[in-house]
Amino acid sequence: TENVFTYPVLQVLAELQKSYETVEGVSGVTSLMNIVDIRGTESGIEVSTLIDKFNIPETPDSLKKLRNYVLSKDIYSGKIVSTDGRIALFLIKLKRDVEKPAVADKIRNITEKILKDSRLSVKVYYSGSPMLIKEINKYILGDMKRLVPFVIVVVLVVLFLGMRTWEGVVLPLGVVLLSSLWSMSLMAWLNIPLSVISNTIPVLLIAIGTAYGIHVITRYKRNTEKGGSRENGIKATLREVSTPVFLAALTTITAFLSFLGSYIRTISHFGIFTALGVFFSMLLSLLLIPAVLSYLRIPRSIEERIGMKTLWYEKMSRKFSEVILKHERITVMAGILILVLGIVGLTRLKTSASLMDYFPKKSELRKSTELLRNEFGGDIPVYVLVKGDLKNPLVLDEMLQFEKYMRIHSDISFPQSVANLIARMNDVLMGVKAIPETKSQVENLTFMLEGQALLSQLVNSDYSEGIIQANASLSAYAKIKTYLEHKFVKNIISVKLDTVKDAKEEILSYWSGKIAERIIWDLRYWQKDTLWDAPHLKDTLYSLYSLKIHASKELIEELSQSFSEYFEEEAGVFLSSSKIQKLVKEFLNEVQNRNIDTTKLNRMVKKYIPRSLVEEDPEMVGYTQDRLMSIVIEKMKAHRIQEIYSRIAHLFPDDLNRNKEFVDEIKGEIFTFLREEIGVPLNILNVSTKDTVKIGVIYSGLLPVEKKIDENLFQSQIRSLLIALFVVTLLVSIQLKSFSAGFITVSPIILVVAINFGIMGFFGIKLDSGTMMVASIAIGIGIDYAIHFISHFKEEYRKTGDVIESLHTTIHEKGRAIVVNALTVGLGFLILVFANLVPVRNFGWLLALTMLTSATLALSFLPALILIAKKSFIKNKGEVKS
Repeated sequence: TENVFTYPVLQVLAELQKSYETVEGVSGVTSLMNIVDIRGTESGIEVSTLIDKFNIPETPDSLKKLRNYVLSKDIYSGKIVSTDGRIALFLIKLKRDVEKPAVADKIRNITEKILKDSRLSVKVYYSGSPMLIKEINKYILGDMKRLVPFVIVVVLVVLFLGMRTWEGVVLPLGVVLLSSLWSMSLMAWLNIPLSVISNTIPVLLIAIGTAYGIHVITRYKRNTEKGGSRENGIKATLREVSTPVFLAALTTITAFLSFLGSYIRTISHFGIFTALGVFFSMLLSLLLIPAVLSYLRIPRSIEERIGMKTLWYEKMSRKFSEVILKHERITVMAGILILVLGIVGLTRLKTSASLMDYFPKKSELRKSTELLRNEFGGDIPVYVLVKGDLKNPLVLDEMLQFEKYMRIHSDISFPQSVANLIARMNDVLMGVKAIPETKSQVENLTFMLEGQALLSQLVNSDYSEGIIQANASLSAYAKIKTYLEHKFVKNIISVKLDTVKDAKEEILSYWSGKIAERIIWDLRYWQKDTLWDAPHLKDTLYSLYSLKIHASKELIEELSQSFSEYFEEEAGVFLSSSKIQKLVKEFLNEVQNRNIDTTKLNRMVKKYIPRSLVEEDPEMVGYTQDRLMSIVIEKMKAHRIQEIYSRIAHLFPDDLNRNKEFVDEIKGEIFTFLREEIGVPLNILNVSTKDTVKIGVIYSGLLPVEKKIDENLFQSQIRSLLIALFVVTLLVSIQLKSFSAGFITVSPIILVVAINFGIMGFFGIKLDSGTMMVASIAIGIGIDYAIHFISHFKEEYRKTGDVIESLHTTIHEKGRAIVVNALTVGLGFLILVFANLVPVRNFGWLLALTMLTSATLALSFLPALILIAKKSFIKNKGEVKS
């Protein structure tokens, strides 16, 4: 909207907040209407929601004041509301064991109803995996209903134009429809859901499975065209095509089964059921089609019935074969050049596992995600589960440091945890933006947070587990993972640096480096888009750790004021200013000596308190002494912090030194640096004690899942590709009884794979769950053309004993069936470009392209290679190997 901070918009936000929280399956909602706001008051501290939903500001002045306050706070601006105040964000967390898309649907319906009733001029953007899955499911069903009839029509037309017989159209199509029905029914029976990829199975089977029927009918027609009987024609056909059809189907099945090892389960399911469909198509082509043909008249093509001739095809095929076989070396060299270019393109190949990349750039969900990335830094939820004592300052400080690390990266936004809440509360209450020093101080702060909705989302009831959550982009995965593995300290030893004897210098060096790094992160966060560094900051801090604070006039005045307030307001004792100053100096001298004599302090206090009060309350001296001591230590530490800050302030830009929030944050780091008790990694001291603080961390959320898929895409691609190539080469070599002949037969497919990867690399098409399957499928299907070509060549060579003539005849006679089949399959695949989802579109046109290149190379590169390497195929004149 134009401005979130208007009364009508805030009213709608409050209504949405209330409605979302009542949806079954929602575990938490964070927005402007319920996010925790911590402010200082005259009486101490106030913890409440940022906006009171029962008292929403209405006047222009109050709304302007709210807007200025929210946008001035880095914990809200760019996190829960955009920096320009135009976009408000709802972060809705769902329970684990719920049907997330169904819950997302309820949220969408609620949103649309409330906004419709409000009549506000606003634009709503939805994102998150439940919304994506819901939209993907809608696209999957829509694509299947729309594309299957489309591919049937295309295959019908191609078969009609290519086969020119009614039998050549109806029988292959009937076989693939039956095979698709069986395969998809089996999926339903086994309760395996459709996915982005498996919804293409019917389209693929209709396109692929027609090949077997085409080859059976083409050979049957040839065997009966000279007047042979149906029975003899069928027997001869089965004898001649059974082996090549079976082998062709087997290689295709192998290609699909190569996906079984994929990390992505949906790809494995796709491979299994497509392989089954191919098997059904092959079986029905060799059993059902011959059985049906035995009852039909011997087919005559439509051309013959109307007196048409295909002289154009004969002339073209003859000319084509002459060019290829006259320039066989040039043809092979061109193939090698294609291979080299493909390898170059492969080096440019990138992967993508983001669900958002499934959607076209103009889709609403894609726009929503881009808006979230641009305005809020990311759209993928990240959760780091922390196990340990979450009231221990050392544990909380480790969590806070991780948050500081995350926030300096532009691809991570809104990191938050209970540690951040406690540091903010300590800032408001004590003026120190850091984790308190003691567990009891932490407990005091957590007590004030009780009842806040956000707290229950960040930590469990006994503070033994909590989460650090953020939104991120996929690029942030490695940064988070590396930090958690190498920088997040999981075994901490509590050390008092002033009393430690062994390894003191090493411990102080580590501690100085850790705080220096945090200060650098703070500055990079506040000074956006810079890589500011301070290489000597660690050494500077190391030297300043032992800095002593002298009893300056300013310090004495501050302590005198605090002592006076204590005696008058808490102890009920009036002391003159001279006595107060004298007591202050005595305390300062004692504290500065470090070896504090409590007995001496006790005598000091007793000297200034009236005897009657001491007799009335004997414990008064003790707790007065403790309170005065804490005041002195607190004030001295504050002055020490200020002095250290003033000595490193020259390292920071002037504008940041004038920024109170930045200065407070750096002083908070110095406060942590000067803590009496610090946390040191176990490996530095190399000892284990009962005081070792153990922290467990588990990296979860959608980001690690997407990254795992992204990493496994390339591995799955290589694995399936090698399996398909190895098995196909082995099968062809067994058939030809020669490994070299088998390699030659497979070589066109290697070029097809190179062309596929080259195009993907050069045109920036990413390897995703769809495109990763193209190469393996191309091997399984594309090899069919080479197998049929080799089988026919062997037969012709047995008859003629002339290699060149046999190749001419094979190109002419087998070329038509190969071209028709490639067109049928390719156009069938090409239908997928009309799908809604991007991976399916790319999958479709890349597969169509591989069919075209497979057929072309089988009719050009393969015969040229055979001519050059004919010794691999031929033993003696008229005798073919195998």
